Amino acid sequence: MTPNIHHYRLVLLVMFSATLATILVLNGFMGYSVVADHSLAKDVCHNRQSVDDNQDIDYIVKETYSSSGWSGMDSRYRFANISDNVFIYSAFETNDNFVVLIGLAKNEWVNEEFNYYHYNYSYRSENYRYLCGFNGLSVVNSEAVIEYIKESHGYYYSAVKIKCRKPKLYDQKWPINKVKVIETDYKTRIKTFESEFIEILKTDNKSQVTADAIGDQKVVVCVRPLFGNVSLIRLLEFIAYYRLNSIDKIVFYHSFDETMISDVRQTLQVLSSMPFVNLMPLVIPQNNYKRKIIHEWGQLTANHDCLYRFANYIQIHVDFDEYLKPNDRFNTVKEFLLSPEVSIWSALVVPSVIFCHEFNHFVDNTSSPLLINYYNRQKTVWPHELRSKVIVMRAKFVAQLGIHNIWRLFNSHSRSHPIKYLDPNQMVVHHYRKCCYLIQPYFKTFFPNYLYFNTANDYIVRDKS
Repeated sequence: MTPNIHHYRLVLLVMFSATLATILVLNGFMGYSVVADHSLAKDVCHNRQSVDDNQDIDYIVKETYSSSGWSGMDSRYRFANISDNVFIYSAFETNDNFVVLIGLAKNEWVNEEFNYYHYNYSYRSENYRYLCGFNGLSVVNSEAVIEYIKESHGYYYSAVKIKCRKPKLYDQKWPINKVKVIETDYKTRIKTFESEFIEILKTDNKSQVTADAIGDQKVVVCVRPLFGNVSLIRLLEFIAYYRLNSIDKIVFYHSFDETMISDVRQTLQVLSSMPFVNLMPLVIPQNNYKRKIIHEWGQLTANHDCLYRFANYIQIHVDFDEYLKPNDRFNTVKEFLLSPEVSIWSALVVPSVIFCHEFNHFVDNTSSPLLINYYNRQKTVWPHELRSKVIVMRAKFVAQLGIHNIWRLFNSHSRSHPIKYLDPNQMVVHHYRKCCYLIQPYFKTFFPNYLYFNTANDYIVRDKS
């Protein structure tokens, strides 16, 4: 029997309020004291053989996933496929002259074995030429310039940005509100495929260009794509924490389908009706656990969609198990981001420290709240651009966004508003994950292994912040 939706909303509200109250009360008792234990963690991994680096969020049950798609998914958020070479997810009008499309495209070359050089780079095919068409009229087409995003991680597809110049003729006679991409053979120029039309979203980010200070700008948290069955208590805890830190909006990208447990599905549907939560379906075509075609379920595609979709927001790009902790001088994350201390930058790179599951083995990793149960973390902070996270202060200035860094700013802004690498005393990412056999460098380097150590063998610090 289907529960009454009003009853369900009431139960959810009570659970959410209880989570908020618990965090507030315990925070008052604990304060922000950090006490170094200095006891070396030994033998915590003796029964473990390896670490799966893709299972940061180990309370997601992968075995229940199916790639069939989510029933009732909004058609606006389906990928429009041009061919097997290129898929388009969203389109944005960035200014009066250009439209930028976000999607994924096939790599010309894929490395079957790990190689750091190829891990970070993508390779575009030179066999096809792409054109942009507007508003269902194919009389005038413009060249489509495909920009591959770095960090392919050796997969068959990479995240891409496709830049289309709007024809002058259309500006004069018809409003441009839809775009399609046409694939042609590079040599013969004969059309091979074309996509369906995609609605163009307009972004108003001009204020970021002229403003010297962020002022009262809104803040959004962009969460990497979720998949499988998600812990309900962890979902509410994540939302509660960032709402307590005055975050205005939280955006969840997901690959959910009918196999998701009903409680989580209903919770997400109810939350998405609230003004501070956006739920964005992101189902990658042809992607499943047996054959992953792109890194982390399209994480960089989601990142760049959020970059343009919320261009007039300050953007926090994190995973579901990562919490930003500002300096104690600031009451909330938002207060820190609006302060003169950091508001002049284009983007912030925040270092990370891990609260290893192995250091908190007495806690149920699937049903217990993280923040009030995980006290033990590693001592050594990770170097910048390795497990660090990015906060975009001025989206219009960012040309290419990475998972742990900013790959490139637009040239005109790289000097006036550069990237700031935060000190851990300013802000740090608290990351909750497994550490066994996770190799960590003392600093960012590619020198021999004696400069690396096993994170699970780090000194333990008791941290109740």
